[in-house]
Amino acid sequence: MFTKFPSSLSKICIRTGNVLNNNNFKQKAVQNPTEELVESVRVVLDRWAAEGVDASGDHLEVHVKDESDVPPEDDVSELRFSAKVYVTDGGPPALTEAIDKLLVILGGSHVDSLVLSYDGEDSENLPKLMELWTVLQDYVTANKIAQIGVADVETETFVKLYEMSTIKPAIVQISLATCCVVPPPLQEFTNKNDVQLLTHNDPKHVLPSEAMVNLFGDEEARSFKLLWMSRLLVHIKCRGVLASKSHLICIQRSQLT
Repeated sequence: MFTKFPSSLSKICIRTGNVLNNNNFKQKAVQNPTEELVESVRVVLDRWAAEGVDASGDHLEVHVKDESDVPPEDDVSELRFSAKVYVTDGGPPALTEAIDKLLVILGGSHVDSLVLSYDGEDSENLPKLMELWTVLQDYVTANKIAQIGVADVETETFVKLYEMSTIKPAIVQISLATCCVVPPPLQEFTNKNDVQLLTHNDPKHVLPSEAMVNLFGDEEARSFKLLWMSRLLVHIKCRGVLASKSHLICIQRSQLT
């Protein structure tokens, strides 16, 4: 069972693999996104601790051996890859790292759609949001991502982002928890500009402090901060079936212990 990380580690990235293959999830009732994330990461950490893997250096990649995030398909064109990336700290470098790790998992395939959820100190700070958007635009230009979007921004912020962008957002997500009714100005703008307006049930803070304590323990939760988290969904196009769901998180030590 996992207890704590070696003190030499300053940065840890954890990959859950396909949680749909986990029998624990199959036997449980529907969980909220945070509970699912915590439990899936805990499974990986417990297996890692049981294997006694040597954690030399200051960076660590943790994942389940022989556990693929992508279902085996003879024709990858039959799969649709969609991702959501939550950036809480680290700015453009954190977003770049998160996307690059997704692309490594996909083994050369592109991401069909990626939605950015920025959970910085001021998520409505347009200059900071534009810095992150520039990163996404670069991946679209490089044919690594087909469509990009953003989640949980006010209508005014989204309109300004749209107007200032070279590559326009194709998707905007709003939370069912905070918005029971779609703001009419946003509805009108998305209809006019052919933007997909979608809803979601993700929490504002994907891994809040109490979840960090639950997952890593009180001492480690105080020592580490979440840089980013991503969720990768793989659908089989012809059937619309969800074939894989996996999470990746990256935490960084905020103080040496």
